Amino acid sequence: MFELVREDIYSVFASNAWQTLGYTVYPRSFQGLVAAPYILLSILPGTKDPISTDRKKKLNGLMILTIFTDTMTGDKQLFQIAEVLNTFFEDKQFPNGTKFGFSGLKPIGTEQDNTSLYRGDYSIQFNLYGD
Repeated sequence: MFELVREDIYSVFASNAWQTLGYTVYPRSFQGLVAAPYILLSILPGTKDPISTDRKKKLNGLMILTIFTDTMTGDKQLFQIAEVLNTFFEDKQFPNGTKFGFSGLKPIGTEQDNTSLYRGDYSIQFNLYGD
């Protein structure tokens, strides 16, 4: 089930529709220098819980996208990127069955390690039902 969620999420960022936007997404573990704007992806799956009515399993979790923009744009570009992310994820169901709920956005502010970057965390819950 974990890999199914991962496949659904990564399929969005590999799609032509996403690629044309020009927002680069990297796994959270990425280490390197890149130009803003860019996004770091964290997938935080929870535990698989049995659903007693039909003996299927439910996997829930949280996807966090840490968005970095140029400090000079402040929160404007952060909010714009969050709106774009909503069009791809919010209240959507994917081919492997991953279902996303509603999102949240937390502006963090200027990045301490690099004051040329402004940071915000976009988060959205997901569920997957399976065998």
